[in-house]
Amino acid sequence: MKKLFICLFPLLAQGATAEQISNEQNFQVETLLPVLLIGILFYFLISLIKFALEYRLKNKMIEKGLTEHLSHNLFASNNKKDDAIKAAILLSGIGLGLLLSYFTAPLHIHSLAIMAFSIAGSYWAYFLYLKKSN
Repeated sequence: MKKLFICLFPLLAQGATAEQISNEQNFQVETLLPVLLIGILFYFLISLIKFALEYRLKNKMIEKGLTEHLSHNLFASNNKKDDAIKAAILLSGIGLGLLLSYFTAPLHIHSLAIMAFSIAGSYWAYFLYLKKSN
């Protein structure tokens, strides 16, 4: 989402109107920008809620007698490789689903089924990866 915002930011910073951008770029910014802004808003709210809940849990753990260093280590996610693999597998599944939807031309309910099965398949592939690595 950050990359999409970074790609659109120079166009918006130049003062280009939505009509000029859609004419030049051949896509509808009028529908893309609200979705992008809502996505950023939800990401911010989820991050804020996650931070608040982790803070409350850390404080409760410290009150129970756990040291601050140990409670911090419980919440630290040091496994960046698995996060990158997860993103790669999920994005590959989404790409495959979009490709299959494109080749089954009229976009109807079967396109949603294709996307659902491709995303489910990518989650299954990630599960198998984690099972094999552990």
